[in-house]
Amino acid sequence: MMTRVANAVLAAMLVSACDTGRAPFRQLDSTSALVPVNFRSPVGLHAMQGARIRDGVARGDLDTVHDGSRALLQLILSTEQPAPQTTLGEVVAVTRRLEATEDLPTAARTFAVLAERCGACHAAFGGPRSLPSATPRDTGGVVGRMRLHQWGAARLWEGLVAPSEEAWKSGAAVLADAPLALQLPARVTDAPEIDRLGAFVHELGLEARASTSPRSRIEVYGQLLTTCSACHARLGGGPAGPRQ
Repeated sequence: MMTRVANAVLAAMLVSACDTGRAPFRQLDSTSALVPVNFRSPVGLHAMQGARIRDGVARGDLDTVHDGSRALLQLILSTEQPAPQTTLGEVVAVTRRLEATEDLPTAARTFAVLAERCGACHAAFGGPRSLPSATPRDTGGVVGRMRLHQWGAARLWEGLVAPSEEAWKSGAAVLADAPLALQLPARVTDAPEIDRLGAFVHELGLEARASTSPRSRIEVYGQLLTTCSACHARLGGGPAGPRQ
């Protein structure tokens, strides 16, 4: 009983920590409170669904991943005509795979591939600008550290999908320099595994800082989302996703 109560309290703290900004613009990293009018465009709507899928993966919610993928496909196919010189056809193909995924590790890596393919299209033809918010202050504790992790992970997504070298590097730096260290009560039976997952996020931050190729960044980001979903599954937390 005490373990369930402790996990429920931690879950509430994690949801609060991850709900610091639920809209993917004014920047792509989901830390803004509002979606400005000038981003209410097909690209902005793409990012809205992308953030919805991303946060669904991070909290281990395959239903949201499937629903968001379906909505993204409908949006693309109803507003765009994939052309040979763009990667939009690849975006459609990867999104179809994502809609059909049946496990979270596959969904995490497929979403990382999708982010990189979106970024390739944006690089060639223009896309949303990277307008980063300030790095959250490290206030310590569960909430402070989770806010840093959520910000860093979202910046890696922005680094792939904008694409933005600055976003990727700043996200990697935060994850590498801010180990989770949740200081869980002894009565939480999953504490050793949760500590291991938190330490792995730190290691992934170091890998992200050293990675330079699209392939290596896809692998790092996919592993990061898998790790986030595994931890959130144990504690019942995770990002709430952008407002629709």
